[in-house]
Order: sequence, then C-alpha cells, then structure tokens
Amino acid sequence: MDIKEKSLSEWSGGRFNKPNTLFNSPLEVLSTSGNFKSGKLIDITLITSDFKFRPQIDLLFFSEKIDSNMKVGDNLNLPYDILKRCTGKVTVLDSDYSTIGSCSVGNLFNVNMTFQYKELYVIVVYQSLTDIEMPKNSMNINIGYELGVCA
Repeated sequence: MDIKEKSLSEWSGGRFNKPNTLFNSPLEVLSTSGNFKSGKLIDITLITSDFKFRPQIDLLFFSEKIDSNMKVGDNLNLPYDILKRCTGKVTVLDSDYSTIGSCSVGNLFNVNMTFQYKELYVIVVYQSLTDIEMPKNSMNINIGYELGVCA
C-alpha cells in the first residue's frame, strides 16, 4: 500500500447560520498517477483556529469535479443527476472535537471508505444550527488515505 495524506487548508470563510449550507467550493482530495486507480480513506482530522468553532459538517465525495453555479454560503441544492454521482459521505459531529490549546481538533479514525477512481473531490456542507463567522483559512482538514487494492 502507498499511504498518503492530503491537507485542505484554503477556505473562503464567511457567515454560516443554517444547515445544508455550502461550506467550500469543490476541492480535489487526490489525483492518482501510474497504476493506482483505487484506494481507501483511512482517517480525517479537522483543526479550527478557534476552540469555540466546532462545525458539524458532511463531507461529500465525488469521482469528478462538480461544476455548479453555487457559491460558498448558498443552500446546497444539487440536482439528483449530480448528487447521484456522490461516492461517499462522512459526517463530523460537534462532539467529535476536543479543545487543544486555543484550537478545536476533530478526528475520525477508521473511516475505511473505499474508492475505485483515479480522482477524488470533496464538497463540505455546513450542518450546524449555530450562527458562526468563519475567518478566511481558519480551518484545516487532513485526509489520510491508501492507494491500491484495499480490503
């Protein structure tokens, strides 16, 4: 197995105050090369710059970049023809976070989500009821994954 990690740290920020809100533009998690065209997500770690910020989010994974006219902060309203291409969903609850110093750190171990694609993209959807103002680039998501045939 070829174990790797991808860090997603570029966030536009903004005000979020209702569930089902687009939290980011689609981000590329990985693009494989060579003989690899499958793998498995192992773990996901989220770090926020403020210990009070513990967003409940859904991470929706796709095998291709999703083009839509939606902007960050819009209500997520993907048509069925696009949403049916979602290859997996991972939910991060506010209870998955701990306070470490002045930050919040959330970690999901043993995600074990397999994929059979050469590319993987993620759309992050805000699902909290809390009204928050998120500064630009104030959150980091690290995604650990293996490439190759995974059991």
